Amino acid sequence: MPKSEIFGIISLSNKMLLAFRSLWIILSLES
Repeated sequence: MPKSEIFGIISLSNKMLLAFRSLWIILSLES
């Protein structure tokens, strides 16, 4: 497995985590 592929997966999971956190914050503020 090439290093660039591993880095891409890490970067993608970081973006998903960030999106999930901001979504969670929005839902928390609305309730």
